[in-house]
Amino acid sequence: MKVKRLLMVALAACLGVCTLFAGCREYSDAGINGTLKITYYKGGTGSEWLEELAAEFEEATKIKVELTADAKATENAKTLLESNRDLPDLMFILYTNWHEYVQKGWLADMDDLFDGTFSYDVNDIKITSKYDVGNTGVYAESGAKTDLTLKDIMTSDFVDYGKMAPKRGDDEHYYVMPWTSPCTGIVYNVDILESVGYDQPPKTEAQLKDLCQKLVAKGIAPFSWGGQEMGYWSFPVLTWWAQSSGVDTWENFYQFESPEVFNDPGRTNALRLWQDLIVDPDDGSIINSVDKPMGRDHMSAQTQFVAGKAAMTPTGSWIETEVGEFTKPGFRMKMMATPIIEGAKSDEQILNTSAGDFACIPKNAKNVDAAKAFLAYMNRPEWVERFTKITGVPRAFNYKPSTIEGTSEFAQSCFELFENSTLMYRVSNSPLYVYANVSEWPKYGDNVFGNLMTETKVTPEWIVNDMYEYAKKQWSTWEKLS
Repeated sequence: MKVKRLLMVALAACLGVCTLFAGCREYSDAGINGTLKITYYKGGTGSEWLEELAAEFEEATKIKVELTADAKATENAKTLLESNRDLPDLMFILYTNWHEYVQKGWLADMDDLFDGTFSYDVNDIKITSKYDVGNTGVYAESGAKTDLTLKDIMTSDFVDYGKMAPKRGDDEHYYVMPWTSPCTGIVYNVDILESVGYDQPPKTEAQLKDLCQKLVAKGIAPFSWGGQEMGYWSFPVLTWWAQSSGVDTWENFYQFESPEVFNDPGRTNALRLWQDLIVDPDDGSIINSVDKPMGRDHMSAQTQFVAGKAAMTPTGSWIETEVGEFTKPGFRMKMMATPIIEGAKSDEQILNTSAGDFACIPKNAKNVDAAKAFLAYMNRPEWVERFTKITGVPRAFNYKPSTIEGTSEFAQSCFELFENSTLMYRVSNSPLYVYANVSEWPKYGDNVFGNLMTETKVTPEWIVNDMYEYAKKQWSTWEKLS
């Protein structure tokens, strides 16, 4: 169900008697075709931050803003863009194959937002894509204090996330802007872990398995998860892969230089640990889990967790906002550093920040420049700080979210990991990734996990080798597509 929030002038203004009331706002239509329309995914970070930002942007620019919350904004994006009808001016959605949107010519480029040349004058206010540190600690680590561009202030590994050429041989441009950099992994119930002797979360695979045994012995489900959203398991599993192979090897995988990248033993090791935790080795049934997890989606899994039905859940730093209404006062949760897998290349702390949420502007939107102005306003240091304070989620910028006052114990646990870990980013400019949509688990996708839960006892070794053989057969086809 879609929920609309329209920031409107008072009824008196609609009746043409605005001048009778002190403080009544007159909206500008200079350079604006009607209302600035924004569609966004409501889950995760919620609506409060965007409602406050829209209200402040309206007050500053006198541009009317209409917000449309859509729980299926990501799934509907392709159909909406392809139809070229009733397009919003700006979209905030979750990770999806935005590269296809660029290839089809559906997105406006954002080069001027990234290189600092964007400028928008409206109602005596000038909005630019250059930033000053000001009185906040945001961007303080970027070097200069004034005239910082988006390229200067973004986390270095994420700067080129939204950059690609529409076709091979064309010039590259920026088409999407990451709007979150969430921490992902395993979130745990502090009180439940303490009740079985874990005052601190498990640090290693052996400790994680020991914890599961202790929980089961007390009749507590170790994990709450949803079989309808198996991709949530990728948060810890990709981290175990990076631990096992090394972060550099994991990042190099996404360059897809040859089919051999699919023959990485770290992939097998990561899936092996997941299978050890969730699948009974004798009959392939589900273990260490809440009741009937395969029928649950991510919301059901998270609400089960905050209801105390399980000790842990694979998720991200958005959980506090997303299921806040179901969380009872006094409930304590934190995000743990993903336990180190047996056989890891090193014991460095790694954090998966590869969720990939982004903002984009339809090329045929009525108000492209106003949409860019909104994004430029959103990237001001004071608003990066406010976004994190409201949502508990970091953005992909050079700052220390832990210094922001008024954030929760849970948010602080995420920030500690964000600031003190080697960060993993799923970023690639490989033609196979950009144009052929080749991903981690070819042939299977997120169903790779489901295939490890069978009575036929499919092994991680077999399934990784099957993907490797499939990649070798498909390689020439993928190269042609790219």
